Amino acid sequence: LRNARLAEGDDVDIAVDGTTGTVASASLDRTVQLWTIQGRPIRTISHRAAITGVAFHPDPTRLAWSALDGAVSVSDITGESRLDIALGTTATSVAWTPAGELLVGSDEGIYIVRDGAIRSRLGAQEGRVRCMAAHPVLDLAAAGSDDGTVSLWEVSTGELQTRLTGHSAAITSVSFHPTQDLLLTASADRTLRLWTRSGDSVAVLRPDAGPLGQARFDPDGERIAVATREAGVLWYDLEGRALGSIEQTA
Repeated sequence: LRNARLAEGDDVDIAVDGTTGTVASASLDRTVQLWTIQGRPIRTISHRAAITGVAFHPDPTRLAWSALDGAVSVSDITGESRLDIALGTTATSVAWTPAGELLVGSDEGIYIVRDGAIRSRLGAQEGRVRCMAAHPVLDLAAAGSDDGTVSLWEVSTGELQTRLTGHSAAITSVSFHPTQDLLLTASADRTLRLWTRSGDSVAVLRPDAGPLGQARFDPDGERIAVATREAGVLWYDLEGRALGSIEQTA
């Protein structure tokens, strides 16, 4: 990959659109930056507060982000057609279900947004949700917590399917593989783990990249993109070998 420059500030979340390959990075500097998969900047969308999470809608012309001011924003990729929804508590993460429902992680659990309004909470998830992901096909969502566990929920029923344990610090990222029975997690313990949906740990990766932020599979599921505070967005294969980077401005 060619090197590029990320917006100044701490990039805390990334999303990769499975159709176009467009990469979105969310930053504490109150911006969402859009990139090509090769690292070429496309545009910057600004918000009034630090942004904590970003996700592409199943229709790749739309995306959503969460922010520390308690707002959840839904926008087209130009940032011009935009809806801000007040959550009433700190919004930590966002994820779209295949049906187009928006899941919002917060300090008080998971909220479900439909038709531009908060409709309900998901299951009995309590406490702060650090990060979240929705399965690209199945009716399944994953929520990472500060205690190092990951909970898998059936969205339509709100039933807990399983809880993954193995990390020794807060979960910073969860991501479903686009085609395989795999879930990727990143943690403040500086490791990445691959799991099956039934909860079996199949691999532990230890990138030499300092503290790890969000991690995502690329659209083909052959690479992992990892956001770090010190080195921008780094790319690895599933065995942990470094492939390239999108660098931050120093």
